[in-house]
Amino acid sequence: MAKTKMEDTSKLLVILGGILGLVMGIVFLVSGLASTLNWLAFGAPLSNIPVVSPVLLIVFSIVALATSGAVKISALKMEYNFVVLLIVGILMYLFGGGLGGILVIVGAILLLFK
Repeated sequence: MAKTKMEDTSKLLVILGGILGLVMGIVFLVSGLASTLNWLAFGAPLSNIPVVSPVLLIVFSIVALATSGAVKISALKMEYNFVVLLIVGILMYLFGGGLGGILVIVGAILLLFK
């Protein structure tokens, strides 16, 4: 089955968005844990630990990479279609993915024009 240029461009954007979201999630997680250790030294409550959003961003980035075929994780691989990538991209953007989430959303929109 021959792929069109739109499908190749879409896959490239999804892979770049997944990598960028993964890097941003790791950076946010490390900086959040560092600030949490700083707060804990001064007696702040444990409810201020900012680890949920970066961990979810990392998970959604890995799902985007597995869906595009860049990472071989069979448990996270979903069907490569518009709806799945659009939902993953929106969730990445909502959990702090920024440009990575936008790239996945644009890659999902390009799948409509194949």
